[in-house]
Amino acid sequence: PPSPPPPPSPPPGTAYVSTGETNYWEMASAVALGVAMISMSCTSFAAVYYMEDTVENKRKECEAFPVDEEVEAREKKVQAKKHAYRAVTSWNALPKLDKCLLGASLFLMTLACHIAGNFGSLCFATFSVTCSVALADVVLPLGWVAIGAFTAGCLTFYFYGKGASRRARKVLEAESNADMVTADAVTEIGGGEAGGRRSRAPLGAVEPAGTTAQAPARLPGAVTEQVARAANWSDDETPPGSVSSYGEEEDVEEGKHKPWDRM
Repeated sequence: PPSPPPPPSPPPGTAYVSTGETNYWEMASAVALGVAMISMSCTSFAAVYYMEDTVENKRKECEAFPVDEEVEAREKKVQAKKHAYRAVTSWNALPKLDKCLLGASLFLMTLACHIAGNFGSLCFATFSVTCSVALADVVLPLGWVAIGAFTAGCLTFYFYGKGASRRARKVLEAESNADMVTADAVTEIGGGEAGGRRSRAPLGAVEPAGTTAQAPARLPGAVTEQVARAANWSDDETPPGSVSSYGEEEDVEEGKHKPWDRM
């Protein structure tokens, strides 16, 4: 019988390991990968342990450190942006266009995921990682449909996010302008009060020549006015500011003092 043909020779530069020989490079790579994983896990656990220990046992020392004003201002600005973005992206506050963009984005992305997940064999050809194939040979027509739907969903969501960011920026600008107006008003009020206090003359100050001092206005029925006019009251006259002057009658028995005599 004729002898079988010889096996094809390997391409130049290709190294094969014969049966029974040990590949030390593969073993070394596996050992290095295992050592790296163990060392990273140990360092991660150690970092978490020391952080928790520092927070529990050295809380007072940590709280004694001064707060960085720049970091605090940055955090406040970020929190303000988050609150503004949440306010403008609530469903009731969204314009109709943004609602349509958000709904279209959700529908297109969900459709692409369902097509690629349920009909994967119709979307992409089977290939191995080591083989060199062109992209056009891997993606089938239905796969291009899934890719196009997902890309369109990403684009609609991008436009939705840009509009939401623009509205949030307007909200922040309006709040900033309102705070500036409030601060200016408070400053003006404080300046007016300070000017009024400076314009008032101190007690006991000598008035310049040629000026006439005016007595301060008194309310009707004030105690000082009653005391000043007490000498002009007659026995049958009701002093101003008493109960009888407001329409109520007072019965004064004989032998008793009248109400204004007890003042």
